[in-house]
Amino acid sequence: CFVDLTSQRALASAEADQRRRERRRSEAQVRRAEARSRAILEALPDMVFVLTREGRFADFTGPADQPNHVPVESFIGKHISEVLPPTVSSACLGALERAVETGQSQSAEYELESPNAGRFWEARLVPTGDEEVLGLVRNITSQVAARSALAEKNKSLMEQQKLEAVGQL
Repeated sequence: CFVDLTSQRALASAEADQRRRERRRSEAQVRRAEARSRAILEALPDMVFVLTREGRFADFTGPADQPNHVPVESFIGKHISEVLPPTVSSACLGALERAVETGQSQSAEYELESPNAGRFWEARLVPTGDEEVLGLVRNITSQVAARSALAEKNKSLMEQQKLEAVGQL
């Protein structure tokens, strides 16, 4: 009887030790995952917003080398339509609604003048669960300029080809 009690205590102690080791291992994995997520966010050249599914700003992280255009305190808790012009908020809210409905990433491109920054922006919205949507906003001014230049070049080439075709008649 004494041996059984001693072995039961030893077994219970060993099980408790095993649970503590597993908990410490799990906690270490969570810390590593959080550190990796922080590193990814810090490395992104994008502004990252957390929005509620209703379109309210819940959180923000921006690149360290780019000053915030608007103080974070001025938009956290506010609805997109309270912060952005109507055409921009409409485009972003449409993408947000599609992201929530489909459960898939959606994007919206828009034009917005910003001091010391770009003029054209892309917002990619991805649902992160039932209540929140992650929004990555990237300055695409140079890409829009490149697309415009390419379209202009293609138009010029087409006109040149038409003139050459007429000259061969």
